[in-house]
Amino acid sequence: MKDMFKEDNSKSQIMEERESIRGKLIYYQELIYQNEKREKEEGELEI
Repeated sequence: MKDMFKEDNSKSQIMEERESIRGKLIYYQELIYQNEKREKEEGELEI
């Protein structure tokens, strides 16, 4: 019985880690997109 619970805990922990990594990835992709968008707008203003 203990082994089953142990396995479930590790699986849920791995899923939580994946979700947090996915959240960070989406956050950084959005940050990069915003920076590129701003750089393009600044570039257009200089020209």
